[in-house]
Amino acid sequence: MCLSKIYRECGARYQKPQVVYKSKGERQIDLMYQQRLFSQEITRTLMKSPKVDIVYIDETTFNLWQTPSKMWLKAGMKMELPDQRGQSISMIGALSINKGLLHTTVFAGSNTVDTFLPFLLGLKEKCSD
Repeated sequence: MCLSKIYRECGARYQKPQVVYKSKGERQIDLMYQQRLFSQEITRTLMKSPKVDIVYIDETTFNLWQTPSKMWLKAGMKMELPDQRGQSISMIGALSINKGLLHTTVFAGSNTVDTFLPFLLGLKEKCSD
């Protein structure tokens, strides 16, 4: 069962939040209370399902244009670097508590909807197995 399905069963929707401005103290107390109620409801829903498997998804981006801070050079030598920045490389991965590494993808550029949706579709296929 996907966490998004559990969220929906608990009445949550993926949407832009309505912003209400409160003092810092009021916000923290209210937020902690809402988080506690929501996590308790999700926990109750998870415990009803006999085949619970939580999947963690994370992504990272690194680049190929880093300049070394120090290097060995003879007197008069200069470090030559390309005048264009290199390409960013991104990786998204999904780990399951029960199945371990489920799915990964590596691609050039930053993570966007156009790169994340195909990842999710590939993950969905792996979770269906």
